[in-house]
Amino acid sequence: MDARLPSVFEPLDQAADAIIAQARGDIHVKQQILASLEDGVGYLANAVEVLTWNVFEAGYNPQIVEPIQQSSTALRASARTCGEGWSALHRLLNMTVGELAASQQRAPDHTELNGGR
Repeated sequence: MDARLPSVFEPLDQAADAIIAQARGDIHVKQQILASLEDGVGYLANAVEVLTWNVFEAGYNPQIVEPIQQSSTALRASARTCGEGWSALHRLLNMTVGELAASQQRAPDHTELNGGR
């Protein structure tokens, strides 16, 4: 079986558990989670990009380098998408009642706006 580096990824597991535990929070918590994911997934994309260059510079074939590069690209796209989700929630939170009424957006439930109370 291939050896892995579990100690390196243990904080990622803990972060994922924290996100899952808090995802039921109000809209502000969800927005914070999206911002954290945008940053965290962006950091992962950077790490995979460094790995891509290391593998490339070591002379590995494109069949090995390209999937790693594609992974970095996908992670970067995922980080941007989390940022877009954050922006959408930000726009929703800053809409006036008139803007909300004129839009196709459904108003969040009151429990989403005031911490579940």
